[in-house]
Amino acid sequence: MDTDRSAAARGRFARNAVIQGAAAELFKAWAVTVRQELLPLGGTIVLCLHDELLLHVPADRAEDAVLLTHRTLAATAAYWAAGSRVRFVADVSVIDRWSDAKN
Repeated sequence: MDTDRSAAARGRFARNAVIQGAAAELFKAWAVTVRQELLPLGGTIVLCLHDELLLHVPADRAEDAVLLTHRTLAATAAYWAAGSRVRFVADVSVIDRWSDAKN
């Protein structure tokens, strides 16, 4: 019985590694695209952590940054996961202070 459980655990670990690795690659491709397109807005990426991007843009360009974030995710997913029916979404918040980021 322990052998069966060990084999099942190894299988789960292997599948998870593939999924996590693929997600990390998509995120990196998206972050690079966001960074390039933020330049004309006077913005920058302040933090990349796991599956989160923290952007800093002038207040009057915040809505443009929101649209850019969604547009670049869709473009990156279309290129990176071409033919996939997986829908990638971003939950975007506009805040004035870092302390408001996780409410």
